[in-house]
Amino acid sequence: MFFSQDILKKRGGKFGIVWIAATKCRSVSLSKRDYFTVSISKTCDDIMKYVCLKAEPVKHHGAHPRLSLYLSSQLMFGVAKVYEKQIDYFSAKYRMKHTWLLRRIIIMTLRWRQWVWRYQREVLDVVCNFFQSVKHWLE
Repeated sequence: MFFSQDILKKRGGKFGIVWIAATKCRSVSLSKRDYFTVSISKTCDDIMKYVCLKAEPVKHHGAHPRLSLYLSSQLMFGVAKVYEKQIDYFSAKYRMKHTWLLRRIIIMTLRWRQWVWRYQREVLDVVCNFFQSVKHWLE
């Protein structure tokens, strides 16, 4: 292996969640919190640093850490899976909020219609009473 296995640990590893999402997604359950701890842009930049040999060496004058082509492709696949889950969670939350908002709008519209109907009846009663009193006054 070209790389330190510490970068693939779930807790504290740089690419742990991404690697688990790519390889063991069905057998290991990741929580919503795990998915949202991953910054997609930062993770992609870190993978590119490893691939382009721009990552900082572990020792002062040591060799630059490297990733194999297979591992780098797995990590990019894991980033795509994590991004997909983040979008799924976000869209589910959006749909829930959208549904709640539509319900509130429908309720407010029905209440407004009831109020208008009640107000129109009261105004109509007042106008009818006025015309009846004018009619009696003219007689």
